[in-house]
Amino acid sequence: GSRMGGIPELVAEGETGLLFFACYVGQLREHLDKLMAAPELRQLMGQRARLRVERKFSLDKHNAELIAIYESLVNSK
Repeated sequence: GSRMGGIPELVAEGETGLLFFACYVGQLREHLDKLMAAPELRQLMGQRARLRVERKFSLDKHNAELIAIYESLVNSK
């Protein structure tokens, strides 16, 4: 993913993906070449990314955090 906006917050560099600066096409090419040459790395990063999403962004986690916000607002009055 490119190092812009919220993407770097979602992608853990070298763990769940690879980041590049949007204006550096050569860096993107290097990352793509690396991933094309290493299917085991692609699979590992994909598995790690899925686990990260399931843990950090699940519907249950989102709902629990939203309820906590509502409860803190109700209890603050």
